[in-house]
Amino acid sequence: SAFLLNRSSDLDKEHINKAGAFKGFCKNHDTKLFKQIEIDKLIENISLEEYSFLYAYRNLCYKIVEDKALLIFNEENFEREYSNDVIQTKKSLARNSLKSVIKDFNNEYSLSKYEELKSLYEKYIRDDGTVDNDFSDEFKIFTMPLELSIYFASMACSKDLGDVEYPISLGILPKIYNKPNLFYIIAHRKDLSIFDKLLEYVNSEESTRFIQNIVIKFASITMIHPMLYDELYRNKELIQLYKFTEYGGELNLMEDFGFDLIKSNLFSEN
Repeated sequence: SAFLLNRSSDLDKEHINKAGAFKGFCKNHDTKLFKQIEIDKLIENISLEEYSFLYAYRNLCYKIVEDKALLIFNEENFEREYSNDVIQTKKSLARNSLKSVIKDFNNEYSLSKYEELKSLYEKYIRDDGTVDNDFSDEFKIFTMPLELSIYFASMACSKDLGDVEYPISLGILPKIYNKPNLFYIIAHRKDLSIFDKLLEYVNSEESTRFIQNIVIKFASITMIHPMLYDELYRNKELIQLYKFTEYGGELNLMEDFGFDLIKSNLFSEN
């Protein structure tokens, strides 16, 4: 099992296969498109840049699907939530209020840059899931193996990382087969200045804390191993994690916010 955290829910316990599942593609298309990051022999033969690029693309697609769901009023879901007879008198008011909130959100929030970025990624991803060698001409990619214990995966794609032309992707991935625990940043070449600024922070003395904080803060999805979840719960770090992800103001991501997902030697390595 794994604990799944996204921007629309608290941590929910899911089977590991379901926690990482994404329903944005049909099964056949998903299998072909992402076999390079799911089949052991193929994973072992791709570069860290290709590996990160495919994970970033998948997360971008996930974000678009999830955000579109938030921007649409779903009558079926509404009826299910308000099926209790006790609240029937407030049902009409609730429906109108929810529609008004969604309308305001649509006016303030646009997915156009995410959609454009998706098209740019797709220029370099072939139908069989392999990546065209020219992808590094358009995208700046930084990968950094992490010599630390990683018992979670977290991926972000955000246009809130500065004055950017396109959203920037970041992620922390646990090791699998011959791929190490990994941190990545992927930015379009038009956002080189922001990319370079992020690298300055990554190369600072507090790099581990910054890497954890920036990915978790802007994450579309985070999956946490049950043993790490239990440790965070025992140490009352989960409360601080929730506060951090929900806070809407400015933060210095170099600071300690009372939680640590990167636990040194917390569990014995197999």
